Order: sequence, then structure tokens, then C-alpha cells
Amino acid sequence: MKQDRPSNGNGHALVRGSARLPPGITERELPPIARPPAGVGMSTGEAIAAVARDTIDVATELVRDGIALGKLEAQRAVSEAVPRVVWGLVAFACGAAAVVVAIIAVMIGLGAIIPSVAGRLAILAGVLFVVAFFGAVRAMRSGRASLSMPISATEAAVEEGVHKAELPGVTLPGEPGRSRPMVGP
Repeated sequence: MKQDRPSNGNGHALVRGSARLPPGITERELPPIARPPAGVGMSTGEAIAAVARDTIDVATELVRDGIALGKLEAQRAVSEAVPRVVWGLVAFACGAAAVVVAIIAVMIGLGAIIPSVAGRLAILAGVLFVVAFFGAVRAMRSGRASLSMPISATEAAVEEGVHKAELPGVTLPGEPGRSRPMVGP
């Protein structure tokens, strides 16, 4: 069987040189999948350069896609976070205004019992000081028992292979000594 065009052996025409491209488009601007395979009619150095070019093009495309995805994620996060922040600020402002109005109401109400404005302000200052003191103590306290002691020292060790019933002081559902039986499966 005589072929008009040379073949690569699997029925496809063997194309030497660059395929016909529209004017103004170079082979490098094509996506890697549309380019002819590296190494066709090239020397070893040219083939390595073509592979390096393809690798750089793919890496550039991956970076570009990563940046685009990052921008989309940031826009989505901002669009979700902004309404929550705004509503949080509105709630804080309304709460602060409510506290101020409540303090004014208490001060007016105390006017019937304590006619002295200085006395009422002293009582208010004392209450606010007590709240501030306990708030500061609470804020300084850590969630752990001690900052110098590691978490593993504050927790009970887990003994593997020991059934709960074998541990001292442990009662299981339905055993004597349990305050009330467990209901359900």
C-alpha cells in the first residue's frame, strides 16, 4: 500500500516542522497539549529546551490558576465576613447604649432612696470597680490548671487494655451504686 504522506506508524500523518498556525499566533502561545510533542525532528539539546519551556509554561499556568483561586477565596471570605462584622458592631453599639441607659435609669431610681448625687455616683463606681476586678481576674486566668505544668501532667493517664469496670470507683449503667439507671440503648 502506497501512502501519499509519511506516517508515524499508527495511522497519523507525520508532521515535520510547525503545524499551520493562524497569523500572529506563535507555537509558544498555544496550550501545552496543542503543541507538537517535544523531540520531533529536534536534537537532544533542543528537546531538553522544549521540555524545559513546557515545564515553565505549565508552572506559570499553575501559579496563575493558584493566584486566581486565592483571589476568589479571598473575595468569598470577605463577602461572608463583612456582614457578620457589621452586625457584630451594630449589636455591640446597641448593647453599649442599653448599658448606658440602664445605668441612667438606676441612678434616677436611686434618687428616691438616696437623695445625694455624690452617694449614688459612689455606689455606681463601687459596682463598676467590682465588675472590672472580677473581669480582670477572669481574663488573666488560663484555661489550664497551671501554665508551668504541661497538659499531660494535669490530665489522668489512660491505661490501655483496662476495662472501665476494673477501675476503682467506676460504676457502669445498671450496677449497684449508680444514682439513677441510664435510659435508652
